[in-house]
Amino acid sequence: MPIEEKSVGMQDTYKVAVRYCVECGAKVPKSQKVCPACGESQ
Repeated sequence: MPIEEKSVGMQDTYKVAVRYCVECGAKVPKSQKVCPACGESQ
């Protein structure tokens, strides 16, 4: 069970590796807490 859950989580991470900044709309890696373009906290 844990192995299956982990693999699903990894696949999900690859699909949704970036999100968009709430301030400037730039792509921000999910691992980052601040936007690299404008410095806004996510």
